[in-house]
This record gives sequence, C-alpha cells and structure tokens, in this order.
Amino acid sequence: MPDPNYTYLAFERDSERLYNHWLDIKAESPHDLLRRFNDLFIEGVGYQDQEILQVRNRILNSPWSEQNFKHILNRCCYILINNWWSEEKIEIHQATPRLVALFKTKPVLPSTTPETDCLRKLTQAFTQTQQYEMLEQRLRIDGGCLNRDQIGNDNSRQPISELVNRYPPLYPYYLQDDDTGDGKQYAIAQLQARREKQFEQHLSRYIINRLRHPDTRMADDNPTLLSDQQLTQAVKLFAGKAKGSRSYQDSARHFFASLDHAQSHFVVKQQIHNYLTTSIDPGYSDRHFNTWLHEQLNNALPHNDHHRPGESLLVKTCGHLLDALIAHPKNLSNSNHLSSNHVVFLDLNSNLGTTHTIGLVLKIVLLCRTVQTNLDAIKARVAKRFAEMFKYYEVQVQGQVSWLTECLDNLMVAYAIHFGRGGVSRWESLL
Repeated sequence: MPDPNYTYLAFERDSERLYNHWLDIKAESPHDLLRRFNDLFIEGVGYQDQEILQVRNRILNSPWSEQNFKHILNRCCYILINNWWSEEKIEIHQATPRLVALFKTKPVLPSTTPETDCLRKLTQAFTQTQQYEMLEQRLRIDGGCLNRDQIGNDNSRQPISELVNRYPPLYPYYLQDDDTGDGKQYAIAQLQARREKQFEQHLSRYIINRLRHPDTRMADDNPTLLSDQQLTQAVKLFAGKAKGSRSYQDSARHFFASLDHAQSHFVVKQQIHNYLTTSIDPGYSDRHFNTWLHEQLNNALPHNDHHRPGESLLVKTCGHLLDALIAHPKNLSNSNHLSSNHVVFLDLNSNLGTTHTIGLVLKIVLLCRTVQTNLDAIKARVAKRFAEMFKYYEVQVQGQVSWLTECLDNLMVAYAIHFGRGGVSRWESLL
C-alpha cells in the first residue's frame, strides 16, 4: 500500500540507500553479487537483508516508481560493472554479460506480494528502454572477443560495432551512456590501459615470432585484423623509416630544430606544411592534398599568424588539423552527402593506403609530445574523432568499411610503438 506521507525527498533518500548498499557490498564475489541482484530485482523474493527489502518496497509503492525505477536499476548495474571493470581478473569481467542477461530471464518463484508483481513488471519494461540498450553497448567492449581466430573466418560480414572492443582508445568516447557516477571514468581508464598493454605485449610476441620463425604461424601471433603482410609492413614503417631518409621520430626532431629560425606562427604553419608533405608521394600531394592542407593551415588561428611561436599555438594548430583530417563523416548542410573533409580522408586512404594515412596522423601527434598533458590531450582528440567516425559506420559490416578497421589497427600499432612502455628504440632493435 502506498504511504500518503511518503515524499519525493524520502524517495530520493531511499534510492541513495540502494546505491550505498551495492557500494558497501561490491567487494563480494561476482557470483554472490549476481545472486543478490537476482533475488532483489529479478525474482523479487528471498532477499536476506530485510532493511534493503523494505527500502525497495517503499520505492515500488511510490507514485514515482514507474517513471524513475529504470534509472535506479541502471545506476545499480553501473555500480557493479564499474567495480568489475576496475579489476584485472578475467573471470570478474565475465560477470558483466551475466548481469545484463539476468533481465532477460524469467522469474522461477511465484509472486506473493503486490510489490513483487510491480517489480517484475518494471524490470521487464526496463529491457525496452534506452538505458538497457546502453548496457548492451557495454557488452560490445566487455564481452567481445579480442582473439581474431574467435571472430570467424569470414569476418567481412560482421558489423563493425562488434569489433569496438579491439580499439581501447575509443572506449571513453564510444560509451555515451547514462552512467554519470565517479567510478565510470576510472573503470574505463583501467580497462583501456589493460587492453592497450595486452595489445603491446601481443604485438611484441608477434614481431619476435615473425622474425625468428617466419615460416611458422603461431597460434596467437597477429593481434590485429590486418593480414600478416600488412602488419609487418606497418611495424617496419612506424618503427623504422617513413618515406624519405628519416624515421617519424627523426622528422619530428628535425621540425623542432627548425623552429629556432621561425619568427612568427605563420612561418611555423609553413614548416608544418613542409613537415607533413615530405612523406607523401609528390604526384598525389601536388594534385590534391597540398591545396587542402594549405587551406586548413591558413584557417588555423589566422589572428595569431604574427605572434611569436609557442607550444600552445602549435598544439592548437595540430588540434585544428586533426579535427579536419579525421572529420565527422556527416555533412551538416546536406545529409545525403559526406562532409568534404571526410572525402579527403577517404581519398588519402585510397591513394596512400591506411598505414601511410595513419602515419600522417602520427606525425601531427608527435608535434605535441614535448609536454605529457598536451600529448594526452591530442591523443584523446584523435580517439574522440575516430569514435565519432566509428559510430557513424557501426551498422555496416566490416567488408564495406575495411579501411576504417585497418586505420584503427594501424593506429593501435603506431601508438604501441611510439607511446608504449618499450619506446621506439626497443622496436627498432627487433627489426
């Protein structure tokens, strides 16, 4: 029976009691937490903590339950998921799919109270909400496979949305859900760091096995969806020499040395133009890319052209270039056409190949590495742009947008080599 004296303030306090309850017991094993969750929210009977059971029933009997209970369920789920994602044990991560799947199971025990009837109705309705859809999105990251052999022989027919777990830099920007708790960012960052470390270790094993046993295919060698030949070429390019006589690191150092002679930011932008085009086939860049790049640099902070060069202006200009290069595919003025900058990106991939296109992105990122916070910010910018692009194409199968997964695989390789724990010199020594 609804309590006429039960206020909305009391409803909010009871909601917080539920959240605090899950926070208090989150250290229990996933098995025990899933059993508790099932008893309290799915079956609705048999929960041992009578105080929490009464809190739940007051919420269900309130006039706000129908509208707000989905948000309460959602928050309780994320409290558990974020805690599991912060742990390193693989078996803990497997709890997330089981938690989300609980909502699709039918209660076994008969309902004996109006509160249980109400609960089961609201829980069933939760599976039709946007909140539940976002929970299922989490499964693409937590429950997907990282082993290419598990994807299947014909992965060209697989929607690329099922592959997002392979690209950890995208996680923070792909997961745009209702979880606003403090634990979300930490949990995602922890999972991202573990997956990137795992990728770097697998890539290192691949290179060692490939060079020492070139005729033997190891069971877990290739950590990407690139062919063995594509991956070997990518590693050699990013760890060795770009087109020309200099490596990516050498080219960046040469650029910074030339800044000593730059009198204005306008001159710096001219030097950026030269820096980026030296590794591109002149036959291509002279036809298309030079004009586009010149236009983008002219439009980057033109009011600062006569200012003295500085780190801040350089980083902002690099950010402007990356926003243009990895632009959102959607044309805001005409939804039937792609944005002009995205067409340039597609053209680069078609003419230079995905590895050299990502090499261009890498060259821009390397201009921001002198200060760690700037490097982190510019890498986040790249990740956000690719996440937006990924979301735009995610309903398509891999065979239709193989260039995108190839770009992301190349980005993972480039980042592992240049920003991983071993440093570029370690990878050079392996070649």
